[in-house]
Amino acid sequence: MPGLIGLILGVIAIGAAFAGPFAFAAWIFALPALVLGLVGASRSQDRNGLPIAALVTSVTAIVVSVAVLVGYYVFTTSKSDSVQAEPDLTTSGDSVFDLDADGPESAGLTVHEVGETWVWDSSWSGQQGTVWDITIHGLVELPFVEWSPTEDGRCYAIVGTMTPTAIEGGALETSLLDVPLAGLYVDDVLVEDFGYCELDSLAAAGYESIYAAAVPLGSEYPFFVTKLVPDSYGLSGDIQFIWVGGYQDTRAGLVEPVFIELP
Repeated sequence: MPGLIGLILGVIAIGAAFAGPFAFAAWIFALPALVLGLVGASRSQDRNGLPIAALVTSVTAIVVSVAVLVGYYVFTTSKSDSVQAEPDLTTSGDSVFDLDADGPESAGLTVHEVGETWVWDSSWSGQQGTVWDITIHGLVELPFVEWSPTEDGRCYAIVGTMTPTAIEGGALETSLLDVPLAGLYVDDVLVEDFGYCELDSLAAAGYESIYAAAVPLGSEYPFFVTKLVPDSYGLSGDIQFIWVGGYQDTRAGLVEPVFIELP
C-alpha cells in the first residue's frame, strides 16, 4: 500500500514539475512519495515493484522541477537593471528591442492582428527546431494573486493557442525548451517580467500555462503567460504590442493588443 500511494503522488509530482515558476509545488508531492517508496521497499510484503516505481517517479519529479525552475528563471530574467540603465531603446533600429519612429517594421518585425495565425520556428544556428502555429486571442488584465511577492505595477495575461507542426528531433511532444518567449511593449520598451496574477479565471476559461506545454504534433494548446509591468520602471503608457518569439529574432511576432473579458 505505501508503494501504491507513493507512486500516485510521484505521478502527480511529475505533472506539477512542468508548471514553470510553480514547479516547486512538485516537491510537496515528491517528498512524501519518496518516503513512502523507501518505507515500501523496506517491507517484505510490499516488494512488488510499486515502491521502486514510487522512488523513481519522485526523484524524477524533483530533478525535472529543478531543471524547469532554472530554465524558467534563465529565460525570464528581470529587465529592471537594463531598463533603468538604458531607458532609451528606440534609437538604433537594428534590434528586436528597438521600436523607432518608423515603427516595428523597421526592425524587421511583423505586426499581426488578434485572431490571426502566424508561424514561429524555434530553430537557431541552422539547427532544426520546433515549428508552431500561433494565434493570440487577446490580453487580459488581472488582479495579483493573494500571495504575490509584489503588487507594484500592472498584471496581465497573454492568451492564445499554439499548435506544433514540427517537433525538434522528431519527439512525440514538445518540451519547455520549445516554447517561445513572450513580453509586452510599453513606451517602446520590451518588458518580460513574470506576473503573479490570479490564475483561476484563466483555468476556468480553459487556458493552461505556456511553461507546461507538452503538446503532441498537430494538437492545439490553449495557453496563457502572465506578465508584470512594474511601476518602478516608470513606464506609464498603454500596452503597444504583445511580443512572442525569441531574442534578436525577426521571426518574432508583434500583436496589437485587444483587451478581452474571460467567460
